Amino acid sequence: MRATARRLPGKQAVVDGDRSLDYSTFERTVMGLADRLATAGVTGGDRVAIFLDKTLESAIALYGIWNAGAIAVPINESLRATQVRHILDDSGSKLLISSPRKLAGIDAAAYEGTPHLELDLTALGTAPSPSARDSDSNSNSNGGAGARTELPGGDAPAIILYTSGSTGRPKGILISHANLLAGARIVTRYLEIRPDERILSVLPFSFDYGLNQLLTAVGQGATIFLLRSHFPADICRALEKFEITAMAGVPTLWIQLMQRHSPLPKRPFPHLRYITNSGGVFPVELVKRYREHLPHTRIYLMYGLSEAFRSTYLPPDEVDRRPGSMGRAIPECE
Repeated sequence: MRATARRLPGKQAVVDGDRSLDYSTFERTVMGLADRLATAGVTGGDRVAIFLDKTLESAIALYGIWNAGAIAVPINESLRATQVRHILDDSGSKLLISSPRKLAGIDAAAYEGTPHLELDLTALGTAPSPSARDSDSNSNSNGGAGARTELPGGDAPAIILYTSGSTGRPKGILISHANLLAGARIVTRYLEIRPDERILSVLPFSFDYGLNQLLTAVGQGATIFLLRSHFPADICRALEKFEITAMAGVPTLWIQLMQRHSPLPKRPFPHLRYITNSGGVFPVELVKRYREHLPHTRIYLMYGLSEAFRSTYLPPDEVDRRPGSMGRAIPECE
């Protein structure tokens, strides 16, 4: 994040509806949160939970926690109070970052005993602009957190991702900084993610697949556009409005987008360079329909697991020949 902010300070980093932050402002806001966490008593190795909708604030929360030397515990925004309570207890979270609206939607017993911090961008010294424009201004980071050099890395824990809990209580998966960096580097390599990429993010950051989109975007200096709606009309509108070049989805989403009442089969989306699938099987007949409708769009069929982000991918050039394949091992792996 810091390297990208120095390299591309005025480049749009995160767009959330009519709000956006460039990389310089994103870094400054993150460092402001890191300082606030330190003031609240958060120290290296502490777990800090995040219970927010996928917004500018949730992206800032992740990087703020890491720059405070702590371990992030993102909680899926749709979980019920009993599951939130379980994750807070199981992870041993010292603090919960949330918003009044999210906390009002669950029973107070879900977070009783866990101090919570309300994330306010204005209080962190920045207000997101309606549209971030390119600028030659330099990025500056001041304050305690920004000046810290002894931050954890390597095999030190960075994040605890919890499973969906579909077969029981959600289970925590501990992932290191090295895991996160390797996952971002490897996926960037085989997807050929570029700084001019415009990535549509519809998957939650509490899901390794969605988190990796944020990490790769920030690493490359691309722009990530956050979308909370899963309605095909809203997704298609965003694809056109923002001239999206890349999008990740799961099978249920791709099925919905190709259904009769969806706008997708009727529109060309000329800017869409590639789409990716993971989290389940992309039906072979559906692959064929996407290939016919979007012949200019590369399709990456992938298989992954939360512990490693991804394990195999099928190169787009092989999709027509073997659309049912899980592909080959991702780069740097066997």
